[in-house]
Amino acid sequence: MDTSKRLTGLASLALLAPLAGCATISPPPAAMALEGASQGPVGATAVTVFGGASAGVFLTESVGGGARVAHRISDTVAVGVDGVAGAAVDHGGEQVAPRRIFMGRGHLQVNPGASRGLALTFGVGGGASDNSLSYVTVDAGARISRRWYEGFFEPYVGGLVALSVPTATPDGATRDGGNDRRILPTAYVGIDAGIALHPTARLDVAFDLLTMLGYSASSNAFIMTPTLGVRYAFGGDVVVH
Repeated sequence: MDTSKRLTGLASLALLAPLAGCATISPPPAAMALEGASQGPVGATAVTVFGGASAGVFLTESVGGGARVAHRISDTVAVGVDGVAGAAVDHGGEQVAPRRIFMGRGHLQVNPGASRGLALTFGVGGGASDNSLSYVTVDAGARISRRWYEGFFEPYVGGLVALSVPTATPDGATRDGGNDRRILPTAYVGIDAGIALHPTARLDVAFDLLTMLGYSASSNAFIMTPTLGVRYAFGGDVVVH
């Protein structure tokens, strides 16, 4: 049980390497929105830096952060990449438990009909830890939002689904009688909600809470990930909302 808790806690900041009970599951993507559905400046490249922590069932504390670079191609399409690193606050010295984990994700956002209130997202990524765990992920989601008070305040909410498939697992990720530590393909469903503030047309600040349920043949998990991000858009044509 102790090992599973440490495995869960490592990088659950970005929903990386969670566990439930005494069994492992393959990590989900770090699919935090960190923005509403409204578009940034067309032609702009936005850089977001973010950090946070995690809590949930059978989780130990973890912290981490990362960066996102996204380019707004048009008022309907944006593409981007993320990089995330996480570390367990207390890994307990177990060899099977990862101490650090790293992941990347490429993503596409589509605003149907140039909508400022609806965004569809799609992502492909993967990650690896210092205990020989590696995996690939795919995800899809939808998000709605609305801007208030002359565009300054933008609450948002959305849902997402994801699949994570391990490509390599630690030596200790085995089934030993009633202690099942196998890391198997895992399906996820989640709710992402938050608030984005727009002090200027180029600067955004967002607080995001991503809650996910994961299920595999060996176990399941419940994870909550609060994240704070700051984004600035360089270049492009500013649009007044």
